[in-house]
Amino acid sequence: MVLEIRGSNRQVLAAVEKTQDSELLLKRKVSAVLLAQIMQKAAVTRLACSPAIYESLPKSAVSALEQMGVEITVEGVKRGRPNMHANERLEMIYEMRGQGFAAGEISSKLGLPLRTVYYHLRKKGL
Repeated sequence: MVLEIRGSNRQVLAAVEKTQDSELLLKRKVSAVLLAQIMQKAAVTRLACSPAIYESLPKSAVSALEQMGVEITVEGVKRGRPNMHANERLEMIYEMRGQGFAAGEISSKLGLPLRTVYYHLRKKGL
């Protein structure tokens, strides 16, 4: 199982103390001091994070973790609010637009708000 690192420093350290997981998923920026405290409290073998979080990690801490044998992986962990509409629905919007349907027709047939249809069409460049 993977422990997600999020919350305040106290919450993070409390969660690390309670867990037996050897894998951590960083969901927030952490300092070199907090990383050192985490490593003292848990036997971590793998650390996963998003590209943005990886860029914010101190380079000295990254090199120290690699020397300790901790594998750091950059994953495409999507941050932020999840999409409300499934990819299949978005593909149907694009397909119907390609067939010549107007935005209002797409909206009524798929049961989506008209603004949402316009948003996705503009985002796709159609």
